[in-house]
Amino acid sequence: MMHKGDSACYLGYKQGFTLIEMMIAVAVIGILAAIALPSYSYFVEKADLAHARTGLVTINQTLVREKIKGNLTGAIIQNNTNIALGGVDVGVREKYDIVVRCGSGANPGACAGNNSVSTYFLFAVPNDMTSRTKSLWMSHNGTVYECTVKLSNYLPYTNPSICEISN
Repeated sequence: MMHKGDSACYLGYKQGFTLIEMMIAVAVIGILAAIALPSYSYFVEKADLAHARTGLVTINQTLVREKIKGNLTGAIIQNNTNIALGGVDVGVREKYDIVVRCGSGANPGACAGNNSVSTYFLFAVPNDMTSRTKSLWMSHNGTVYECTVKLSNYLPYTNPSICEISN
């Protein structure tokens, strides 16, 4: 039995959204997503770089300990880098190729042999499986450089337009 003032639903009014209202809501959500996605990607890459930097610092601390002992050779650098990589976050190792190069100058080479080494460079370069574009490299003295490009050939760059000291 209906009384006066009962729901208007019984009088032919239907509740819900029209197709136009739904399309407008979807369009608004799409526009917000298009604005938010680049910012989200930027912050994700920034966080990944921070994790990669931590990994480079971990490896460098291991190598500095060997340097203090006075027996830093190419073979020891390579061996200790491989061991220290086990302490680096798995997510970093999945996204970045972490490589060590020995020698000074513009073209350092692979670390090998029993000759004493005083200069080495550590690199964190995004691998081909990620969409990351920035790289890091660290000198033997712990200075970290952030590069706006994916480094090739694992060469240290001092070009301010490509790499700058990271804080």
